[in-house]
Amino acid sequence: MNEGRTTGAPKVRRFMGFDKWMRYQYAMCQIASEHDVIDVGGGRGDFLRTCSIDGVVLDMIEEQALFGKERPLCQLVRYGGGIFPVKDRAVPAVLSLDCLEHVPQDQRREFLGELMRISSDKIVMTFPVGKQHFFRLLLVIAKAHSVIRTTSVAEKSLKEHAANGLPTGDDVISDFESRGWRVESERCFGYFSSMMMVLQYIFPLMAYRPMNRVWERMLSSLDFGPPSYLYLTARRSG
Repeated sequence: MNEGRTTGAPKVRRFMGFDKWMRYQYAMCQIASEHDVIDVGGGRGDFLRTCSIDGVVLDMIEEQALFGKERPLCQLVRYGGGIFPVKDRAVPAVLSLDCLEHVPQDQRREFLGELMRISSDKIVMTFPVGKQHFFRLLLVIAKAHSVIRTTSVAEKSLKEHAANGLPTGDDVISDFESRGWRVESERCFGYFSSMMMVLQYIFPLMAYRPMNRVWERMLSSLDFGPPSYLYLTARRSG
């Protein structure tokens, strides 16, 4: 799975949630340094900036985007849903990290088709599947952050998870395969790693970068329970 950028942990800001830390590491290892990249649903461009990758973010129109009122960190193309304003097979690599769960269920097949249309080589995705552990507790904490004006993004994001319903990993994989794509995937975030997310919501200092490396080593052997996230890399066949 570790082709392309395999230089270890990404160069990240001082504080980053364990869930973001893990998906950034996964995605970075799938993207070769020479790739042109489009990050679909990439917000301000945090992933591209954090991992020092040149690319373009494709995200929703400003009043809908989670980070629409913040200054973009890289080139940003706005769109209002539906067909992407991008040519067929425009770039080798397309990313969509924690975006699919924010797409309404009846639009997800079209969304996946658009990812496939604009990629000439591979698509890298991460998203929660089935049921998120400790979801109600996360929502309560996110609401508290919103009330004290720390951030309202987390609450909005979690409410969209509930409203849209989480994707089913097997259905997404089957969709890719039915259209001729080869898929490699791994499932992660059992009870212990999900609890780490909860603790970092409550105690933000636990999201200090060196601590995430410790959590990753510890949870690689201790993370029990059914996994609640899917990491997926799809490659075009022929």
